[in-house]
Amino acid sequence: MLHTTAKGFHTAEMTKSIHRLISKPECFKVFVLVWDDQCLHADNTDPPKKLEANEKKVTCLRIPYRPASGSSYPPSDIGCLKRMIYEALPSLSSSPCHSTFQGHMLNVMGMPEPKVWATLQTIARSCAEACVDDEGMQRKKVFPMIASYKELCQVEREIREAQKNDDRHAANRFKAERDALQQKRKKQDPSDVTNKFVDVLMAESREAHLQQLARYMHWEFEARGMLPVHAQLAMASLHKEAIQITCHSTKMRSADCVKQAYAELICNGMPFELLDGEDLYLEEDFLRCIFEVLAPRWQGKRFEVRSTVGPQSSGKSTLNNCRYGGGFAVSEGRCSRGVYAEFHEAEEVVVLVLDTEGLQSPEKASPEFDRMMMLFTLAVSNRVDIIVKGMMSEPFKRLVEICVRAWSDLQVAKVPDPQLTWIMNQVADPDPKHHEDCFKQIVEELKGVFLPEELGAVQEFFAAGRGGPELRCPESGAQHVQRE
Repeated sequence: MLHTTAKGFHTAEMTKSIHRLISKPECFKVFVLVWDDQCLHADNTDPPKKLEANEKKVTCLRIPYRPASGSSYPPSDIGCLKRMIYEALPSLSSSPCHSTFQGHMLNVMGMPEPKVWATLQTIARSCAEACVDDEGMQRKKVFPMIASYKELCQVEREIREAQKNDDRHAANRFKAERDALQQKRKKQDPSDVTNKFVDVLMAESREAHLQQLARYMHWEFEARGMLPVHAQLAMASLHKEAIQITCHSTKMRSADCVKQAYAELICNGMPFELLDGEDLYLEEDFLRCIFEVLAPRWQGKRFEVRSTVGPQSSGKSTLNNCRYGGGFAVSEGRCSRGVYAEFHEAEEVVVLVLDTEGLQSPEKASPEFDRMMMLFTLAVSNRVDIIVKGMMSEPFKRLVEICVRAWSDLQVAKVPDPQLTWIMNQVADPDPKHHEDCFKQIVEELKGVFLPEELGAVQEFFAAGRGGPELRCPESGAQHVQRE
């Protein structure tokens, strides 16, 4: 952290000093505090022009100058400075040593490290220890409601299987087990980690705290040799545990306040789990409460649902984040589980963006799951972007078959005529004419897959929502994805 005056900020000596610091490999970030007697409030300022190429590693803050005659800085100035540095921390690389660096940096400012940071570190450490526990005892201790939820879902599957086989004795036995589990969940006390996490949710700066918790989580998992996706799943488990115990346990304190806090976070664009990917479970009570809180705020605005589906690792979450400015988790392999959603508000419309789990994933290898995902998105969406990695491969043809059959099977409770867009991502050939030829070829090949009476659904599926030619390659969409 460098201190300078307004006059010395743009001098060649200062530029050389900053450049010398950022050229060192061990340098994370350079903060330049410009003390200016003409400045009334702490605010960001642009770095010198010669350093614009390295602006990601340089943050310049203009600070009001106070005479050294004993007058102190008001809390508003210190709080503003602290907030600006706090917001700049996400640009730092992910490394365990940065936690100590952040604390020292705040101490240089004369501000102690926020007490909540120690709580966040404890939460992250407990989650990481639970996830590396092979026996699962620590996981059950940290996430008791998730553990009982898994048991409950297994019992529900056993009930359906017994009813399918017309085994009434087994069905009644499993129903009794289900009732006992539900009673147990009603009396479940929240874990220490859940109580700490709920305090974070109910804090005034909950969004900043959650971002900092995600960083601590990343560092704790990285220190144990685990992948970033495991840290993302741990954050999702924290939210799921808090929601489960809020909705199903009578032991949870301030349940209404927790729901209100989640409504605020979701209204501000935080992604949330809409459909559990493992058991295809929808937390109806929680979602209904959230929508009841948010509905009056958006009264009079048009509501749309936009979904993105496609094979695993085809760029669905990345596309949503780039297109809508979302915050969906992104990583290699299976990063999205089930269906996640987030709200985006404009002047005349509120958009619910759905980010779905990848189809045809090697982890699931379930055509039934793929079909259910596709049916769900087609039924509830005003717009569906079907994104494919590469050119028209055999897996893509099987995906088209699933899509067409799902489209023809939809009879009730669906959005009429959703707009469908096919997007080919990471395509070496940028010529849209070649892509359109591929679409025409795939339609011809599909004629050998479907029965004669199903061929009409094939053409209807490709032309859905377009109102134009029978086949059209979305040039702007294809180019947009390729730029990413």
